[in-house]
Amino acid sequence: ENKNKAKSLKNNSKNEINNLMKNINSLNLNLEITAEYTKTEQELKDYYEAYQEEFGIPEYRTIRVVSFTSKDFKGENAYNQMYALSRQLEDLLGAGKSLQDSATELKLNAGQVLTIDAVGQEKSGQKMPDNLKPLLTEVFALSEGESSSLIEIENGFMVAGVEKVIPQGYKAYATVRGEVEQLWQREQRKTALTKTVDDLVSSVQQGKGWKGYTPTTQIISQTESARLSKTVVPSLLSQKIGLENVASFPTEKGMLIAYTKR
Repeated sequence: ENKNKAKSLKNNSKNEINNLMKNINSLNLNLEITAEYTKTEQELKDYYEAYQEEFGIPEYRTIRVVSFTSKDFKGENAYNQMYALSRQLEDLLGAGKSLQDSATELKLNAGQVLTIDAVGQEKSGQKMPDNLKPLLTEVFALSEGESSSLIEIENGFMVAGVEKVIPQGYKAYATVRGEVEQLWQREQRKTALTKTVDDLVSSVQQGKGWKGYTPTTQIISQTESARLSKTVVPSLLSQKIGLENVASFPTEKGMLIAYTKR
């Protein structure tokens, strides 16, 4: 019985929303303003300074990874040789020797060198190999010249040494000026759209009309209607009917101004 009651309430609520959507008069302002606003070099530089985080360069670390497995040793006691070598390597690193020097002294391979950020992405944009990711957290907790602990891998060990820490920084203004200008223009257009909408809402609320725009119930696409029903409808349900309660809502390309007509 409770299940049927809940289903009935859900259906009623759905019907109420559908009916309300039919009674929403709206004006979908897809004002993708394309005007090119006049800017000065100083305005662009000020924007760059204000939003410098948008042009950040993460901290990178150049690391050397050395690995070895039992397959690198010959004979029946390959595992014993491998573990003995791992202890020797730990002793050398513990004494303050670099991973490169320690590997050379123990006649290990020179290892793999890569420069990565804290999420494991190389400067080239490629992601570090999955098998090296267990080292990631530790190498970003180390200082330049330090080495990680030995990590066990399948039939062997791997270790990483931090050869260089490249501090985080920002792209130079000259290299991103074009991007800065695009973002600045977008900001001006957004400001212009917001002002247009605010003025229009105020005009409608005060009974001064739609300033040449024509509200309609047909302008909302089915996709937009489904998305807006989650934001517009609940808001309008809590408002009184009439133009004085007109409200605006952001859409994918602009703003929607809406009110319930009955």
